[in-house]
Amino acid sequence: MIGEILLRLKLVKQQYLTSLQLTLNYHLIRCLSHLCGKELMKLIVLLTCSLHRMAEQIARVIDDTESIIRFVYSPFHVKKDKLRREAFLPPKFRTDVSVQRLRYSDEDICRQIGMSQQRYEIPTKEWKGMAGFKADTVLAKAKNNEPIQLVSSPIDSAGEYRKIEEIIFSDDPGLPAHADILYDYHPVEGEALPVFVKEYAQYICEKSRYFADPNPSSAKWEGNPVVLI
Repeated sequence: MIGEILLRLKLVKQQYLTSLQLTLNYHLIRCLSHLCGKELMKLIVLLTCSLHRMAEQIARVIDDTESIIRFVYSPFHVKKDKLRREAFLPPKFRTDVSVQRLRYSDEDICRQIGMSQQRYEIPTKEWKGMAGFKADTVLAKAKNNEPIQLVSSPIDSAGEYRKIEEIIFSDDPGLPAHADILYDYHPVEGEALPVFVKEYAQYICEKSRYFADPNPSSAKWEGNPVVLI
């Protein structure tokens, strides 16, 4: 009996443990309650809640030392395996560039998100890897009142930005570790990007390190560890 319980708990852990988080769904809890009895059932629920609380709360202010990740796609962001400034230019009629905070995720999570967005709206958009830079690259300029910012901007599972007063955890549905590079200008149809936007994009590009994905068909990240100094 005990062996069967341990086996079931092991299977539960393997299926639901992600980033030190264990989530038991309602049907599984009912199953375990019949198997283990009410007292052990309560213990399992308490353990579940404790592990769930181990998910990290996301700070809404980005620290200078954080590593920031930009997903890289061809044919726009790289040429002959060399990162281009286009990786840090905003889309047409936009002023924001989406990035990911590595502190609240990891290479596998970043890769999963990046892969899910390839060919989105553009059939030729192909995942190539990640570019990383230190947050201070942008934040130092923002502190000097220059027209660029780096802000936390968590997104829920419906694709909407979370409210500023909400408490965000790293295991929340959606993109809790999402952030934006924001350029301070007003896009005008028919007008080219301001020169300063291109200059900032080039600057961030030069400060970034490109991590190519050597095996896009793999289920996990197999490239070099994303370490930024």
